[in-house]
Amino acid sequence: MKFSWKVFAVTYIGMLVSLSLAGAVLVASSFYRMLEGEQSNVQREHVLLNQAVSSALDSYELDFYTSEESLTQSIFADLVRSQTPKCGIRVGKTTNKILFENDQYLKIQGKYKWLRKEKSKHENEEIARSICTNDGNYYIQQSSLFYVAGQRYQLETFHNISSLFRMRERQTQLLILVMMIAGSAGSVIILTGTRKLTKPISMLSKKTASVAKGQLSERMDYSSGDEVGEIVTNFNLMAKNLEKNFREIEDAAYRQKQFVGNFTHEIKTPLTTMIGHADLLRSKVMTEDQIFASSNFIFSEGKRLESLSRKLLMLAFENDKELERKPVEMKMFLTQLCTPLYADERYEQIKFDLKIEKNIIPIDKDLMQTVILNLIDNARKSFTVMSEEKESKKIGKPPTKRNQIVVSGYKQVNQYFICIKDNGIGIPEEDLRHIMEPFYMVDRSRSRELGGSGLGLALCNKIVEKHHGKITFKSQLTMGTQVSVCLEVLT
Repeated sequence: MKFSWKVFAVTYIGMLVSLSLAGAVLVASSFYRMLEGEQSNVQREHVLLNQAVSSALDSYELDFYTSEESLTQSIFADLVRSQTPKCGIRVGKTTNKILFENDQYLKIQGKYKWLRKEKSKHENEEIARSICTNDGNYYIQQSSLFYVAGQRYQLETFHNISSLFRMRERQTQLLILVMMIAGSAGSVIILTGTRKLTKPISMLSKKTASVAKGQLSERMDYSSGDEVGEIVTNFNLMAKNLEKNFREIEDAAYRQKQFVGNFTHEIKTPLTTMIGHADLLRSKVMTEDQIFASSNFIFSEGKRLESLSRKLLMLAFENDKELERKPVEMKMFLTQLCTPLYADERYEQIKFDLKIEKNIIPIDKDLMQTVILNLIDNARKSFTVMSEEKESKKIGKPPTKRNQIVVSGYKQVNQYFICIKDNGIGIPEEDLRHIMEPFYMVDRSRSRELGGSGLGLALCNKIVEKHHGKITFKSQLTMGTQVSVCLEVLT
């Protein structure tokens, strides 16, 4: 059964039960109020009749020629007709001797069905009272005792109250009719209201089914301050977060897939150089000094590559292990690191500017070398994304602008800053907060062309964190990027 029909059924049944109970209580309370009023009236009549009969019997004396029956008949001949002509009356002695019965009493004689019996008091007189039915009529039967000349008499009266019961039947029939009309009208109103109230829930169910099928862009346009409105708001928020998380997972999966094919990012440069020297050794006739120099270079780069690989693995699998850092003079370290780049053909069109202050910093030279070279290489790539002609047409930069990389090092308080600043194309603001995430690339197509994998900056960040430092980025489109590596000063 649909939820709307459940709501309709519960509401409709609840309405009918409530109206039925209210109507039944109203009819019953009205009936019993009238019954109590009628009981009070007939009780007063009974008491008055009792007093009249006892007084009349007490005022007459029996002689030899007058019987008790004839005396009673003569007393009631006028008394009954004048005071209580509509009720049934019987007067008798407690010895079951009947002294008087009027016509009304004779008419209602028969087999009675007693509905209720009780006793009541009126001015110290006990009156037995019952409600009974006979031949479709209803009566209040009352009985009391009185004494005359030491003799005990009994007065019994029957008052017809059938009109009260017939009125209750009519009220009950009217209640049923009202219930039928109210039920018909109420069913239409309740059904309309139920469908209106449950419509957002039905729509929400369909939207939820669509989301379950993968349509994460589904949203529901509904605003209300009630619980349904809160559910809709939470659903839209849930769908939004699901879509966002799914896109992030999808993007991460894509980046990881790209990384699998470009895992050599960090070791490509030393390997290329080693292969070049090895090729020279096998293909050309060289002097003994040239052979030694090339061999020594291959050996030193091989050892560095071995050390780098081991330390990269350590970074990947031993996150809690501290680095073995040694004091290094930073001006000499950075100068030696940047000097070979002047002869690198990849940097022919780039002007280098070194502004480095002396200071001794505890670092792992191999790992920190990887960080600095990676950051400088990223700066270089900002110039080689496109030619100056294409760049000028796309972003409006003057084609005469000289490509420049500034490497600076300076102490500030208890920290040493290594800054690599370029005047390249810059990084979009929306990408800045993600660039150090593993496998993340600002532009996938360009990164593929330039051999990027999205791993370099993530590794750089991890290395710097192992040094208890921090990497920060400042960038502006068309103006360039500045990367700052903050390290602890040796005290």
